[in-house]
Amino acid sequence: MVNMIRIVLVCLLCFTQSVFAGVSQSSPSPRLFLLAGLDLSYARFGRDQTVVMLNDGTSNRYISQNKSHFATGFQLLVGAEWPFVHNTLLQAGVGLHRTARLSDTGDVYQFSDSEFDNFVYLYGVQSTRVMIEMRLLKKLHERLMPYVSLGLGGAINKAGAYQETAKFSGLIAMQPYTSNVKVNLAYQAGLGAEYQISPTMRLGLGYELASLGLAELGLSPSQTINSRFKSRNIYTNNVSIHITALA
Repeated sequence: MVNMIRIVLVCLLCFTQSVFAGVSQSSPSPRLFLLAGLDLSYARFGRDQTVVMLNDGTSNRYISQNKSHFATGFQLLVGAEWPFVHNTLLQAGVGLHRTARLSDTGDVYQFSDSEFDNFVYLYGVQSTRVMIEMRLLKKLHERLMPYVSLGLGGAINKAGAYQETAKFSGLIAMQPYTSNVKVNLAYQAGLGAEYQISPTMRLGLGYELASLGLAELGLSPSQTINSRFKSRNIYTNNVSIHITALA
């Protein structure tokens, strides 16, 4: 998977280079920029699943509530900006996005039997992604610039903090699943607008949909077989406010 991400990133870099080659040599020199922003993200990634616990086939069934959960985060993007065609600006750079813990919760059917619905589970996923990003801004007038954006890279999803809470007194939960990190191919697309508040500063508001791939918990010490608790593909909806500083 890591090698696949590297290949995709090289292809995107080659595409970026070919786009920049189309910009006239008489165009002004590119301007470096730094974008910093705060995000509010929400996602729903729970899935119903059966996890085998023992070699004899003993398993637990997990029924997700599949609710949307919110988390805060931040983003940083550093790159360069070129004048492009038809009163537009083209930006390209490397972005870092960090989302705090998103959660999934649901019911545990011990022995995969709904008669043994005795526990509620909870765990979280924290994601960090590094992306090659491109944005195209359109100057509507001197100050307002709507934009569209695309990004491709890798997501590092850390699943952990698994716990079970008994629904009735006197019950003892199994030993929890351990934390685990999974690296996936990630992509994102977004839109928004920026407002020029000074020659070297813009204030922006944007929305972005990102695909982060799967998250996967580690094995429980109670397990004797390699069967994993997994999320479904994680799609995050991100609303951000950001500031862009131009050199």
